[in-house]
Amino acid sequence: MHAKGDFPAFLNGKVAWKDVRLPKNPDRAFDLLPAPSHGSEAPRAYRTDVLQKLFVNLAKSYSRIYLRAHDVRQVIDNATLAQSATDCFVVVDARTTTYKQIERSLALLGPDKVRGLILLGT
Repeated sequence: MHAKGDFPAFLNGKVAWKDVRLPKNPDRAFDLLPAPSHGSEAPRAYRTDVLQKLFVNLAKSYSRIYLRAHDVRQVIDNATLAQSATDCFVVVDARTTTYKQIERSLALLGPDKVRGLILLGT
């Protein structure tokens, strides 16, 4: 099953939430929002006020909302997501993530929001 719209279209009010999400199914115990596709009308930086409004509305239907941030190089988008989040986990690929990237991510998030570090690729 594919979504009828994408996240940027939803943020811009062009499609409804039901048309963006992929509903839970026997293989996945949660609804999923696909990442914006390349070439979509995604804003280059998410606006904090728009994301916070989104989270307030989604909290009416979901007890927890998990987001996967962009690559560490997309600092502005990730900073906006971090400002809107209450808790964050840092996911590190042991084969490709540098110590400098980890330091930058931790500095961006701040110690009050980081709840854990997940190590992949070991």
